[in-house]
Amino acid sequence: EGKARRAGVRINQLSAVQAANREMQLEGDPSPSSEKVSDDVGTWDPVIALEKLNHYAEKNPHFTQHAIAWLIVGNVLVFIGLLVLLISEIRMVMTVRSQDTRMQLVEMQYMIPTEKLKQVAEEEKRSVAGRPYLSVCAIVLLCVGFACILLPFCSVLDIIGVHQGAPCALIVLLEGVVLGICLSLFLLALCWSCTRPWAALVLLVISLMGDILCPTGNVLMIGIWAAFAALLFMAYFYWLPSSFIDKDEEVPGWLQSIGPLQISLDIKDWEQVGENITKDANLFLTEAGNNLQTLNPLAPKQRVVGKDGVQPEIGMRVRMTPKYTEKGIGTITEIAPSKKHCTVSWDLGGVESMLYTDGRAEYLVLVEGAESADKSV
Repeated sequence: EGKARRAGVRINQLSAVQAANREMQLEGDPSPSSEKVSDDVGTWDPVIALEKLNHYAEKNPHFTQHAIAWLIVGNVLVFIGLLVLLISEIRMVMTVRSQDTRMQLVEMQYMIPTEKLKQVAEEEKRSVAGRPYLSVCAIVLLCVGFACILLPFCSVLDIIGVHQGAPCALIVLLEGVVLGICLSLFLLALCWSCTRPWAALVLLVISLMGDILCPTGNVLMIGIWAAFAALLFMAYFYWLPSSFIDKDEEVPGWLQSIGPLQISLDIKDWEQVGENITKDANLFLTEAGNNLQTLNPLAPKQRVVGKDGVQPEIGMRVRMTPKYTEKGIGTITEIAPSKKHCTVSWDLGGVESMLYTDGRAEYLVLVEGAESADKSV
């Protein structure tokens, strides 16, 4: 009985010491005994880590608030970046597919190269001139967004007592950049997979290699991936095509372009790109508004030029019907009623001579209550 009593006392004493050590670990106070056990055993207890984190969050409510704020900011930036990147790249893909179709028709002599085709090509070139700037800005937003999402984990690691060999902020920044670039390249590969499959394969390889080598945050592995990605990207999209062009040789079919990638440092080019983006955004918003108005059952009926009792007049404000490419609002400057023909000067630039109706379709809709942009008309 005496031995059992003494054993029970020792067990109670040991339990009290373990409870005290656990309490000191939760409070974040260093304990020589706990450090010795940690050094000797070399294990990390996830239960204690979660208890530490919960205990710290209860004592410091601002910690949770700050973490949530960083997560919200990061997710908003990632969402905006994804939206801009997809719009920019899908538009570029559609433009390239249109150019490929025209080239095939010309080669098959179903279409004759004319001045109108050159104008269409110039307009397409203008419309996608801002693509490199939009895509790069979108990738930067993705990188910053992922870094914001990962930043609260630095505080979590400090609270639970896990210390990194390198500064946590540096690892978070590198991981954010890697995640942003890998996701961007993966989306580019998806967008270009049907139009430029070989180029899409190169982008996919770079993205997957980043996902394989860089999830641990090891600086050496990130450096190896960055060097591999830069060499492969430059070799495929710049060095190899340039070598064939310099030799006046035809570029092989497996070397495929994905549109303009170079960003100019000239301020005038930036201003021109800004004007093009603003013009395209205005057209997009106008077209979206017109489509919403068409779908609204309570909206007033649109009055079509050439019918509905609306005859074209010089100075009349019009726009294209929603099923045709939106060009904003314009003013009729010339009329040929016998040919059902008129000339429209668009507010956003350009003059177009066109049919306002051909008996089968209508092309112009009256814009009521809009003042003419050209007061001399």
